[in-house]
Amino acid sequence: MAAKQCREAIQLGTEVKGNGHVFYRFSEVHTHYLLKELKRTLPMQMIFSPCYTVLKQYDKEHNTDLCHVFMQYLTHGRNINQTSADVFLHRNTVMNKVKEAISVMHNEFEDTQTLMAFILSYLNDHM
Repeated sequence: MAAKQCREAIQLGTEVKGNGHVFYRFSEVHTHYLLKELKRTLPMQMIFSPCYTVLKQYDKEHNTDLCHVFMQYLTHGRNINQTSADVFLHRNTVMNKVKEAISVMHNEFEDTQTLMAFILSYLNDHM
């Protein structure tokens, strides 16, 4: 299992993160691996997030970056300070964008299934 994880980490790490690194941990790409395997067995429409669709459409119509900021917020475990450092915005700006995204989607993302569907939908669009 460890050897398979190593192979996948190298392959996906290079695809997702670029050629800047030589070593990747499977934990850095395991969500991408999950998405890749799901794509092989299921149509993406089965796991696509309606919340993501609404927020993506809102971004397009209003020329905003709420999807990206909200995804980074989720990636950083809902930590505003880490998110603001990653997206190079003031923490209050990030907080306001997260609140706006939640308002647009009408969802607080309290359950894991909604959260995973959003993340997989976002990653599918950006891979």
